[in-house]
Amino acid sequence: MARRLPVPRPDPDDDHHGELRRLSDDDPEALLQHTGDWRDSPEVHLLRCRLRLRVEPHDGPGALSAAETALALAEDAIGRARAPHDWRLDWHRGLLALAGCRVAEARGHFDRVYAAIPGEYAPKLALGHCAEHLHRPHEALTFYEAVRLRNPSLGSAATAPPAPGSPSAAPTPWPTRSPP
Repeated sequence: MARRLPVPRPDPDDDHHGELRRLSDDDPEALLQHTGDWRDSPEVHLLRCRLRLRVEPHDGPGALSAAETALALAEDAIGRARAPHDWRLDWHRGLLALAGCRVAEARGHFDRVYAAIPGEYAPKLALGHCAEHLHRPHEALTFYEAVRLRNPSLGSAATAPPAPGSPSAAPTPWPTRSPP
């Protein structure tokens, strides 16, 4: 799931903001090679973290090490004074936690992101996913509905089943599935 979440907007002050806004990550390996020539910046390291999550196998304890290294480099580039307050680091920590099947930990990171950027869709979808996997279908539906009501074209992202007996238990315009 960490690989399919949308990405919040890149920092407009980053040296590579223009390039990052135009990138397509359909081929993460090629994009990793392409960014190899770029001067390092926090957003470039964060991009590499996300790309590593997409290309690395997730079947061993060391499988996430390249993504974790990229995140550590981003944190260093942001600086010790600013890092504790930078929601981008929590976002990527949440992605790493999801990739490592640590859903409750991921939820804590995504909660902090949501508090920092409440208007973005990505943290709502991430929190909905976490709630779904923590067997909190009503909470998941609340986050998914918040996204769907603001942007109906994203309604297919809402996958949580309605809570039994809730007014939303009627058929919905998007597919539903039960949490695993």
